[in-house]
Amino acid sequence: MKKIYLLAILLTVQQVLCAQVYKSITVNTAGQLSTLLTPEEKSTTTNLTVTGTINVNDIFAMDPYYMPVLSVIDMSQATIVSGTSGFYTYDSNAIPWEGFRNNTVLVSITLPNTITKIGSQAFQGCTNLESIVIPSSVTEIGGYCFQSCSGLQNVTIPASTTTIGITSFNGANCYITVDPANPNYLSENGIFFNKDKTQIKLFPASYSGDYVIPSTVTSILESAFYKCTKLTSVTIPASVTNSMNNSFYESSGAITVAASNPNFSSLDGILYNKGKSTLIFCPIDISGNITIPSTVTTLDSWAFSGCNEMETVTIPTATVTIPFGTFRGCSANIVVDDANTKFSSTSGVLYNKTKTQLLAIPITKTGIFAIPESVTYIDDYAFTADIQISGIYTTKTTPINIANNSFSPFKYIDKSSIVLYVPEGSASTYSNYARWNEFETIIESNGIFLEQTTLAVSNSGEQSQIEFEVIGGWSISSPNEWITYTPSAGVSGDATVTITTSENTSTESRTGTIVIATVQGTQEITITQPGAVIVINSIETVQNINAIAYPNPAKSEFSVQSPIYGLLQIYSSEGKLVIEMHIQKMIPVVISNLPQGVYAVTVSNAVSKYREIVVVE
Repeated sequence: MKKIYLLAILLTVQQVLCAQVYKSITVNTAGQLSTLLTPEEKSTTTNLTVTGTINVNDIFAMDPYYMPVLSVIDMSQATIVSGTSGFYTYDSNAIPWEGFRNNTVLVSITLPNTITKIGSQAFQGCTNLESIVIPSSVTEIGGYCFQSCSGLQNVTIPASTTTIGITSFNGANCYITVDPANPNYLSENGIFFNKDKTQIKLFPASYSGDYVIPSTVTSILESAFYKCTKLTSVTIPASVTNSMNNSFYESSGAITVAASNPNFSSLDGILYNKGKSTLIFCPIDISGNITIPSTVTTLDSWAFSGCNEMETVTIPTATVTIPFGTFRGCSANIVVDDANTKFSSTSGVLYNKTKTQLLAIPITKTGIFAIPESVTYIDDYAFTADIQISGIYTTKTTPINIANNSFSPFKYIDKSSIVLYVPEGSASTYSNYARWNEFETIIESNGIFLEQTTLAVSNSGEQSQIEFEVIGGWSISSPNEWITYTPSAGVSGDATVTITTSENTSTESRTGTIVIATVQGTQEITITQPGAVIVINSIETVQNINAIAYPNPAKSEFSVQSPIYGLLQIYSSEGKLVIEMHIQKMIPVVISNLPQGVYAVTVSNAVSKYREIVVVE
């Protein structure tokens, strides 16, 4: 057994080693890397060492689009010279801006040891990047350079690096270590400060527990606490007096501000300015029902972004400023005071006062969301990721123009699973309209949504329920007297109607309908009810009216002798019609496909009816 286990390990290691394809290339003329690799090498190389002289075009040639499995790059002995790509000219001795942006294949990279700059967004979104060494020659790291590099664990800033752009490491989950000789920056427990420790530049997203900001700190930079979701509390001293614009973006941990702080305050873990006229930030782990103080006139951008444990947020009369993204990814139903002059809410959704602007929808919304007829503008962040709706319905035959938005309001939702429902006759229009055509499924609808369009009830009469969702007011009707319903009308949203059917005393089955109607159209539901059940307890309890069937009991076949021309019907003991045919005088009936049991045989016309009980063995 041990030998087999060892062999399995060796084979696994061999497979891993075989999966690695190494290639070394010397580029003598900058911009020619792509020509030095064969198509097979481009598609199979996993580890690439590049030496010689390269430029921006060589770096772009290592993109996954051209080299889909290239995960390890060594450029330590390469020299980057100036080069032009498209309309731009890129500097020498610099990793070009957006050079490796969104390269999710890249795991490790060794940079040229002569570079002095890493451009803006150079490695932004490289989510699998685990290892990078910043050369001691680097003096500048551009803004957003390593943003969202969630796999990056540790980064050392050399003494030479004296300029670091905005949010360079946000969302990188890494601990930053700064060379003690660096004149501008220092680190402490992975937290990135300026040299005199008056600014927090970056707080590691992996930090957990409580954190007390040092009393030396006067400024917390934008997005410094970017998605720090493991914090349980943050204490802000009196010394912090800067604006704290978006400093705690989607972080957890109740905020406590020193009472002596001249510019900021806190209440129930939420951060405000001193006079509580501006709500700056709400931690994402705040739960339950939140009532914003009546003094608040302004909610900061992203203030409730990512707050997915809330049930409701109540906005007071005084609040007149709510920027885009304030409730991005928030679970709370929004309730606006009726006296508010700028905003309104319906069913937890935020609108402007006149409901011409759709501003925010809770991610907990389910079912089909109907855009009100009055809406002419949809905010960029109205629909956000993790929203639980299954569809979007619009009553407009001409789509709302969202082409001028900064980006599509539907950018972050799953357009492959969320269905767009449009008025009848307008699917083609939406399929050819900018940004609305992003939905994979566009269906014409009358605004009535129900899973069942048929209902089967028992012959004795019963109460049944149908559930549906409808856009706008609705009413229900039926042309059949044996069908009643309650309620007979309702408003937009989810509805449950109780259907009552009377007993069917006839042996004939019957079919009826109910009709749900809205201003957009109608939906019919078909109701079927079987005829009266012939209950058979035993063969002795039922009298033969006429001996019309023989032999009895029967096995595979029996004959029916009828004194009349009429309809032959055979029912099971449960009252189910199993055979039906017209008969005159005598006819053989094949019963080999019937299970054993007791059956009622009837022959009838408008004048007479004969019945006999037959046992099938």
